[in-house]
Amino acid sequence: MPRRSTGPAVTGPVEDYRVGVLSDVHGSLIPLEHGYAYLQRAGVDHILCAGDVASFGPDPNACVAFLRDNGVATVAGNQDVAMLAPIPVPDDVPERQRQILTINRWSQEQLTPANRAWLATLPGELWLDGGFLCVHAAPGDDRQVVSADDPKPFPEGARIVCAGHLHEPFVSVVGGRLWVNVGSIARPTDGDSRGALGIASLRAGLWYAEIVRIELPLDPICDRILTSGIPYAERICELQRSSRWW
Repeated sequence: MPRRSTGPAVTGPVEDYRVGVLSDVHGSLIPLEHGYAYLQRAGVDHILCAGDVASFGPDPNACVAFLRDNGVATVAGNQDVAMLAPIPVPDDVPERQRQILTINRWSQEQLTPANRAWLATLPGELWLDGGFLCVHAAPGDDRQVVSADDPKPFPEGARIVCAGHLHEPFVSVVGGRLWVNVGSIARPTDGDSRGALGIASLRAGLWYAEIVRIELPLDPICDRILTSGIPYAERICELQRSSRWW
């Protein structure tokens, strides 16, 4: 099982295994179910979630319940942290920011006390044997943007880092180590409306990684958004279909 404490991965011989990572669920249950089902069919040994579970989608409680009930080890994303504190919506902020804050506050208001408590227990990182580390954005920073062209902040002991946050998947090889952004299973923003996830494999002491894109049922997803009561639902559907953020 993943280790939730901060620290370097274990050393010594490690048996081969595969781990699937999905991220940035953003309160949308249908993509989460599709991504989880794909990883189950793929036969991975572990399924992890790299955070941003409940905000900005029609099903915040259902997404928390799904991850919790299926035992999916999850790290805290910046939006998971945001769900734990009051979210003011000032009148004097730019309109784009006011809309985003309004949606996030709606998401927060939907969450039950038990589900907010679950979000509060999420660690900032998860380690697996063989030097595997899962974070939301970067080690020690749940907001840092690490793009394909940015320097990669590998911590000591990490041979592969899997992250989300960016909503644009990629795999980078840096000095024999792998940095994997698994993208977003629910809200891709790279112009490709298919959900993204990552699969990492340890084979004979070496790590390999791939990005998988899966078709999402856009009509049912948008129907759910439109009937949920979430603010700016039509705009969210438009961006879901065009694979853009806001």
